[in-house]
Amino acid sequence: MRFGHELSLLIVDIDDLKAINDGHGHLVGDQALRKVAEVVRSTVRSIDFAARYGGDELALILIETGADGAEIVAKRLRDGVRESTITDAEVRALRPSLSVGAATLPDCATETEALVDAADQALLSAKRAGKDQTHSATGRPRVETNGHGRRPRL
Repeated sequence: MRFGHELSLLIVDIDDLKAINDGHGHLVGDQALRKVAEVVRSTVRSIDFAARYGGDELALILIETGADGAEIVAKRLRDGVRESTITDAEVRALRPSLSVGAATLPDCATETEALVDAADQALLSAKRAGKDQTHSATGRPRVETNGHGRRPRL
């Protein structure tokens, strides 16, 4: 924020991973996680940061990336995972999918917590709308002041 650079956060959820684990076993669920990790590694740049955020969620911090770039990365991730195939013990092909929530500084937030919340809310919106899609946070960021009418330095 201080230097006027954009930064985007993607929160990525592997759709129905619990159902994959329950219906096909945890080894197949692990296979789905590994496949998603391969797609993430081949999609993000070396300056970006990707980490497991929860059981079936990943967080990707895209440095110097605005909202349009974040949507492009999200599409590449979703396409790459959708084109992947994993197989269960009976050699049935499974095609995992991803839901993605995207938020960008300074478009959607002015602080870290608000950025995470915006991306998380966008992800929930994508999942409620039917999964296997990307939703981006919209709206003006909440501007915090330091009590003197000035924004704090980030």
